[in-house]
Amino acid sequence: MAPVPKTMRSPDSRSHTPGEAERSYSFYYLYDPTASSHKHRPTPKAPNDHYVDYVDRWQDVAYDLSWVQEHQIEEMVRQNLETVEWVLRQQQRFVADQVSHALDDMYRGFEADMDTESWLAQARETSARRARRKAQREAETTQLLQREAEKRRKEQEEKHRKVKAVVKAWKEYEERWARISGNTEEQLSFAMIPWPAITRPTDITGITKDNVRGFLLSHYHSKGVSNRDRIRAALKLWHPDKFRRTLDRVEEKDKARVEEAAGVVARYLNGLMEEIQASH
Repeated sequence: MAPVPKTMRSPDSRSHTPGEAERSYSFYYLYDPTASSHKHRPTPKAPNDHYVDYVDRWQDVAYDLSWVQEHQIEEMVRQNLETVEWVLRQQQRFVADQVSHALDDMYRGFEADMDTESWLAQARETSARRARRKAQREAETTQLLQREAEKRRKEQEEKHRKVKAVVKAWKEYEERWARISGNTEEQLSFAMIPWPAITRPTDITGITKDNVRGFLLSHYHSKGVSNRDRIRAALKLWHPDKFRRTLDRVEEKDKARVEEAAGVVARYLNGLMEEIQASH
């Protein structure tokens, strides 16, 4: 149906209800005539004493409903926009949180890797230090064993040397006495007398009790002969009464020294015999 055309009516027209013009005028100005949603509406004219705009009330209701719907739609759009913005903010916050957690995990992974590398470095250093200490201990043990072996070797060599020296000295001792006893015409000197010592003395100071003991009672000669029998056999040679015949053959220049030294040997032998008898 076509819209009702506007008509001009006088204020005293019977179809005019008192106050209608004023209400229509005031009703028009409930809206903002500059709003974009109402540009299609005619601009109301100010009332005067003769004319008023006549507006179809149903058309006004349609305009009102349209305006309300537009504002409702705008409100819905605004609310939807706020909802969309809130959702976007939540999504951004969620993504930021996820990125932050991922970075934290990555950093923790880096720190764990660094801790692992540090632990491995410390473990390698500890292992190397232990290996060095072990090698040092082994080297020290080897050196100690080498020193002990060298010491034992030297001791064995010294023992062997002493054994050889004692055996050689004892052999010469017996041979000299056998030669002196077999050749009664030979003149003797101090050095030619077979003194009971491993090292042949050059004077009386080289004859000591320890030398006599170590030579006569050595286990490196006279196997199976007791110490008592060894002392008795020596006393038969060195007792002053027995040694007198040997002393008569000593050269005059050495006779006094030989006699004194022979007396010393006889006293040592008597002392050793007393010790052996006391021990039994």
